[in-house]
Amino acid sequence: GSSEFEIDDNSFELGLRLINGDNFTISNNEFSNITYGNNYEQKTSILIDGNDNIISDNVITNVGIALVFLNDADYNMVENNIISSTSVSDIEYYTSGRNNTFISTEIDTVDILEGSYFEIINYIDIQMFTVNGPVEDVELNISSHLQTGYDMVYRTDYYGGEHSQTDSDGLIGRLFLVNEIYDGDWIAEDVETIVKYYYDGNEYSHILDTDVSSYQRIYVNLRPSTEISYIKGIGDNSSISGVEAVKGADKPIIDEYAVAYWSFNEGQGTTALSSIGGSKGTIEPSPVWSEDRKGPEEAGTSILFDGLFTKLTTDLILTTTEFTGEVWFQTSSSEQMVIFSDNSDTNEWSHTLFIQGGTLGFDFTVDEGNLVRLVSSEVVTDGQWHSAVVVRGEDYVEIWLDNELIAQTSYSGEVDFSNTPLFIGQNPLGGELFSGNIDDFKISQIPRHQEDFMTGSGIVEFNSLSSDADGIITEYKWMSSRDGILGYGDRLFYSVDVLSEGTHTITLQVTDDNNTKSDISSLPLLVMKRPDAYFKSIKIDSNSTMWGWDPIPVFDDQWIEIKGDSSTATSLISEYYWKSDKDGLVSTTSELLTDSLSNGTHTITFRIKATNGLWSQDQFVMFDINGRPVIEKDEVELSDEEITRMGSAQFKVPVEDDSTVGDDLNYTVGYRVDGGEWEFEYINNVTFNEETSEVEFEFNPDVNADTGDYEFYVEADDGEGGTQQVQLLQTISVQNNAPEIEVDDVPLEFQEGETIDFGIEVTDVEGGTPSVVWYADCEGLCTEENEIGTGSNFSFANSLGPGDHTLKVRILDSEGGYTEQEYNIVVKAAPESSSLVETAIADLSNNLPLFASVGIGMVMIVGTLLLRRNRSTDTVAEGLVVDDGVSPQQQGNQLPPTEILDWEIPTDAQGQALIIGEYMAKRRESYITHPNNEEVLDYLHNNRERFTISTYFEVPNDPTVVITDWALPENLRGNVHLDSFRQQIVERITNSTPDKNFVIIGEPGVGKTVMLFEVFDRLMNKAPVGILSTDTIAKAHEMFGVRVFYDDIPENQELVEALTENEVKGVIVSSREADWKALPTEMQAKFDRLTVPLFSELDMKTMIEKMMSFQSIGYNDESIKILAEYAEGSPIYVWSMVREMMHRSVKTLTKEYIEENSVKGMLNYVAQLLQRLLKDGEEYRKGGLHALASLIFLSDHMEERYCNDYFFDAYVE
Repeated sequence: GSSEFEIDDNSFELGLRLINGDNFTISNNEFSNITYGNNYEQKTSILIDGNDNIISDNVITNVGIALVFLNDADYNMVENNIISSTSVSDIEYYTSGRNNTFISTEIDTVDILEGSYFEIINYIDIQMFTVNGPVEDVELNISSHLQTGYDMVYRTDYYGGEHSQTDSDGLIGRLFLVNEIYDGDWIAEDVETIVKYYYDGNEYSHILDTDVSSYQRIYVNLRPSTEISYIKGIGDNSSISGVEAVKGADKPIIDEYAVAYWSFNEGQGTTALSSIGGSKGTIEPSPVWSEDRKGPEEAGTSILFDGLFTKLTTDLILTTTEFTGEVWFQTSSSEQMVIFSDNSDTNEWSHTLFIQGGTLGFDFTVDEGNLVRLVSSEVVTDGQWHSAVVVRGEDYVEIWLDNELIAQTSYSGEVDFSNTPLFIGQNPLGGELFSGNIDDFKISQIPRHQEDFMTGSGIVEFNSLSSDADGIITEYKWMSSRDGILGYGDRLFYSVDVLSEGTHTITLQVTDDNNTKSDISSLPLLVMKRPDAYFKSIKIDSNSTMWGWDPIPVFDDQWIEIKGDSSTATSLISEYYWKSDKDGLVSTTSELLTDSLSNGTHTITFRIKATNGLWSQDQFVMFDINGRPVIEKDEVELSDEEITRMGSAQFKVPVEDDSTVGDDLNYTVGYRVDGGEWEFEYINNVTFNEETSEVEFEFNPDVNADTGDYEFYVEADDGEGGTQQVQLLQTISVQNNAPEIEVDDVPLEFQEGETIDFGIEVTDVEGGTPSVVWYADCEGLCTEENEIGTGSNFSFANSLGPGDHTLKVRILDSEGGYTEQEYNIVVKAAPESSSLVETAIADLSNNLPLFASVGIGMVMIVGTLLLRRNRSTDTVAEGLVVDDGVSPQQQGNQLPPTEILDWEIPTDAQGQALIIGEYMAKRRESYITHPNNEEVLDYLHNNRERFTISTYFEVPNDPTVVITDWALPENLRGNVHLDSFRQQIVERITNSTPDKNFVIIGEPGVGKTVMLFEVFDRLMNKAPVGILSTDTIAKAHEMFGVRVFYDDIPENQELVEALTENEVKGVIVSSREADWKALPTEMQAKFDRLTVPLFSELDMKTMIEKMMSFQSIGYNDESIKILAEYAEGSPIYVWSMVREMMHRSVKTLTKEYIEENSVKGMLNYVAQLLQRLLKDGEEYRKGGLHALASLIFLSDHMEERYCNDYFFDAYVE
């Protein structure tokens, strides 16, 4: 029953028992060595059976039981006691009291009654600190957590409580916190005390150590700081004030991270300079500059490495761990090669990009020589251009090929660096030389992003400036308000193409190792897309055309229509821009429609501007505007507006062209009569007068020309596709020629009563038989009353009285043209004594002027053509003389043989040209001296190896070869009959310059090939002449002034095409009229036409006589006359007859033979021959029908003349 006793500062080896003891204070005592006895009371240091006692600051050691609580002991304080080395337990708790307090007294072993309860409490002194010292105003939330829940211990205002925040020393009041709870169980329930604190916007959590009473310092984490240092975009929009990133913008090849960049575009010299950093390279031993990877249109160059000697030594030394090396290369070599290297010793530290086994590899060393090697499997030795990139970061290395990652690995260690400068194309030791081309080499001091390569589309760079005063930053987080998380890292490279268009707010927040996040830093970024522009279509005069290669040819009067387009929505396009480099701005709409571009070559630039202010890339297309030749039809000069057949009129037409001189233009002149089809036959001598800038030509209608009004057109072709055709305003009226008569004005005398005979042979070369009417003594116009007779053979009784009389003859042709001629005669009274003989003699002697020497009263009256071309006032036998072109006088006036001229090889000929010239000269000499040409033939034979020459034409060495090849009569040479028409053709060609082209045209059977041979033979006397022998043609003959011939040119279509496509001169050919008109007009325009007409009947007689004579066939006048009638002007008809007679061994031509074996007209004659060949009576001979069908087939399909038999079989069936 004691109370309020103090027991302190004692050393006990026996225990204290407080039985019903209240208010005792037992402190600062030592209890030890209390281990005797067998019951717990003997071994207990302090036994408490009372209330409100204080047991504090005691040391209890080596005892059986440290503390015992019995019965209902309650409200006792056990504080700051040290218990150790108990043999039974630290405490035996057998009381029902639940308010006993244990503070800072560690109890390990417990024996407790079920239903009893006590807590172990420790005090904790908390101070809040940062790295800078105590921190004030920290908000706290301290709670003790049990299995059944938690108890709030301390809570400040932020957490909804009323406790104080930390003071200026970072302190709060002492906390007494439950560490363990014993609730009827000897195993304690641990209590966890958690401190949550909030500072500077961040909340942290800390678990207090309550196992012992203590002072505990809790560090408050300082927030890391960060800001976006910069955002670097790609773009060129000067109207944007902030940062822009433009998709499709031109990516700069050089930036601040580039250490060196060689474009290798010098194209000459031995030095290649870097565009940045001042580095240079020296090409040894001798540079070879080559076309670069972009092709010839870019005009760039690359370096060609020969794989034997070529190298490029730079002064660049690699010094950064992080780097990117980029290079373009091209090779097909299978050898091991180095692209770049700084390895001067096989065992030294180095970097090397190499090709081994056809694949790329890269190696370097770390930690003083440990090799890091990366190889790929992609073959790069295919002869194509490739882009290779090596990227090395702090712990990784990559190889990229053509923008694809082909190899990667990680590494660790410190990178080794060599002191050797970088070599390109071989290693510094001079080995492993590269064979191929290298272009565009770049070294950077950062590990570049794929889109930041030279081949990439561009990146946006995000850079930060961050720090953490009390730790390290563990995370950088970049975000976009549009695209979310962009990436992590203190510096971020992001492809511009991945960003969404629009305005972005870019934020950066960093986190430290305490998971404290920094304030968010932000900057705006405007992401825009450059609009694209392209050509949707290009049309010329509404016709689509291709583009992208050479300039598009356009004439100045054609419409150009270009439609531009873009994938950008029309509503987002604010401006269209079209510009010519010659004419400036040409349109501001979505299309260009114009016909007014100036002449010349234009580069048209097209681009669009979007509403975001960005322009598209320029699109280019080129046009070559060619002005068509200008023909001034209002300024044409015409010599005559009305002419007759065989007349001539001259036109002078002003012509200009913007780029081609008038003499180089090709001219085509056509005419038509009364609105008919356009023709060309009567147009001659088309030339250009350089002084007057006029094209001049003649219109020469022949004897067969239709009468009427002729219209004309002129077409000029500049050879570049530019043509201009103008129908002239002037017309020419062609009229019929009236027959003409020319006589001496000599009075004729007749005896009174004497019969007057007029024998007149009438010929009208214009066709038909003129009518002849005779009149006497007309007063004014002759009427029927004055008519005294008709007909060409006129005889009438002289009923005229003595005196002077006027006889008039009127000759009227079939087209209404006529001519009249008067004869003044004197009729004398007949003498009464004269005899009949005397009268006849007198008549004959007095009237000689009226009669030709070939017979009494023979008068020649012919049509216009012959009279006008060879009119003569000379008389024959003092009578009327008419030049008929076939009279004995004309027939005897044949062209004399051409004088044989010396021919010299051109003085500028050298080498092979001299041999060719000699060869042609010798073959010409052989031709001319034939048949006495054995010596020349021997020379040609003996020099045959030197004269082994392949060409497209051959100079014949024997005229009989030409005659045989052209199927002509073997004795033709020197026996060609030339009427006036043919003489003019021969003279026209033989007197022309060697650069003229001629075509001899005529209907079948007129003798075109004969004329071709006559011209050939005469020209050979002047210079060598050749015959085209292949389907091709060149201009070698022009160099020697040699003309080349070809008979029946339409049969050789390949040669026709060659002549059409090439400007070849000195060509003489023949053709049927219809076949010639079917050839390309471009080819026709290159030749002067010379038309061979049919022979007149009288001329045919002379020609037949010649042919019969040189073929040794007899004839008489009657047979000649009938054959001339049958031939109808066709020499081939006669020649066919001659060959048939020779085949039959018929030696004499008779009228009977002709009538029995021939029919009139060439077509009928051929039909008769076919009849005899193919049929026997009414039935076809065996194979006859098949042969006829084949002939018909060939006539329609000349190109199939060498075809297989099944074509013919199919046709016949």
